[in-house]
Amino acid sequence: DINRILEIYGHKTINTMKDEVRYSEEDFSKCIEGNNIYVYDIESDICGFILYYNHITWAYVEMIIVDKKYRGQSIGKKLFDMIESIFDFVEVCCYADDPKTNEFIEKLGYQKSNQLTDWYYKKIIK
Repeated sequence: DINRILEIYGHKTINTMKDEVRYSEEDFSKCIEGNNIYVYDIESDICGFILYYNHITWAYVEMIIVDKKYRGQSIGKKLFDMIESIFDFVEVCCYADDPKTNEFIEKLGYQKSNQLTDWYYKKIIK
């Protein structure tokens, strides 16, 4: 349900960079058509989603958002588990000024990368 995804996206509660590109309904539709998004639902209610880019053997996670009323139920971990079950290597970007997400990513075993910025994390799965 694209409307539910947009609702969750619109209510995200993190601080992001000022130049962030906002995703539109068309952007999310393309991600759905390209199988670049997984959703987690409980009783047909989408609780959260993870948007990623498939690079054959590795994935780049663009965003993960869990609806605030469903947080604390390991849904974010379950979404990452789905991605990790498919790819050999996963990279994720977290904003430097989002300590909660950075802490969450680190708890999942991701290590900060030494790339251009200090907020890229990587994890070798297989």
